[in-house]
Amino acid sequence: MIRRFCPKPKARDFAIADLNRDGHPDLVLAGDAGTIVPGTGTLRFAFDRALKLPVQHARSCDAADLDGNGEPNVLFVNDNGGETYDLQLYVYWNSPDGFSATRRKELPSSGATSAAIGDADDDPPGRAHPQRHGGPSAAHPTYIYFGSAKGEY
Repeated sequence: MIRRFCPKPKARDFAIADLNRDGHPDLVLAGDAGTIVPGTGTLRFAFDRALKLPVQHARSCDAADLDGNGEPNVLFVNDNGGETYDLQLYVYWNSPDGFSATRRKELPSSGATSAAIGDADDDPPGRAHPQRHGGPSAAHPTYIYFGSAKGEY
């Protein structure tokens, strides 16, 4: 079943995770804002309670526990329309109080267009793996960030 349930904000990518651990999946949208929309049930989201976090025209996002504290964090891959490839990835740290624009880690990137979070070495927490695909700067490096249990990358 395909259901159009989010006409605005326009999103370039999305991720689904239970960010507030209430048993309902929440929606993360990458776009002109990094938007977190609380889930209220199966395929139900409270857009009127959405939290907008600062990003630079994010084109990709993912969510996972990156610091080992049991709270899923959110990663945004930024984009600026090709003016420069030296943009930062934004990791927003979750806490019992939720997300805040002041709890953000910036990681270097070089033309990343997407990211994936996973555990590459069976040693939690997860690893952020921003990726660059094709285009005129295909020679830019790929970064893999290995995190520590303290959330250090």
